[in-house]
Amino acid sequence: WEVIRLLKKAKEEGNLPEYLLMENVYAILNKRNIKEFERLIGVLEDLGYTSTYQVLNAKDYGVPQNRKRCFMVSTLHHGKFIFPKPCPDGRVLKDVLEPPEDVPEKC
Repeated sequence: WEVIRLLKKAKEEGNLPEYLLMENVYAILNKRNIKEFERLIGVLEDLGYTSTYQVLNAKDYGVPQNRKRCFMVSTLHHGKFIFPKPCPDGRVLKDVLEPPEDVPEKC
């Protein structure tokens, strides 16, 4: 809600950002949290934003980590954001780590 406070102040000053990108745990969409999330979207709508959200997994976008996060893109005057389609490359963490023999025991 600190973001909303800052956006309201920016609106008073005529300086709202065209785009917002917010990221949160994907549990923000579960039964316990969804009402508050929907309330946030409603406040953004009142400020003039169109919001689109989707749960994305880092492993589906070239990051060797299985990590689901809820991303929301809100735009002023630009309509709904279209999220990119997954493009997994099959890498896993082992593929990007240094070999153990190359890592000093003490730093």
